[in-house]
Amino acid sequence: MADEPNETYLGDGVYVSYDGWQFRLRVNREAGDHVVYLDPVVAKALLAYVKTKDLPE
Repeated sequence: MADEPNETYLGDGVYVSYDGWQFRLRVNREAGDHVVYLDPVVAKALLAYVKTKDLPE
């Protein structure tokens, strides 16, 4: 799968894009891309989960 023009590199080989409805997380691997789509409810749940963690700076 080719890079999308509106993708943003997050780090660790992870790219994110947003099409106005869902977030697309993409990781490029030798055997092909791995892609996960998050609708708004799931994206908010992920953000809420991350906020509960004591992350290093």
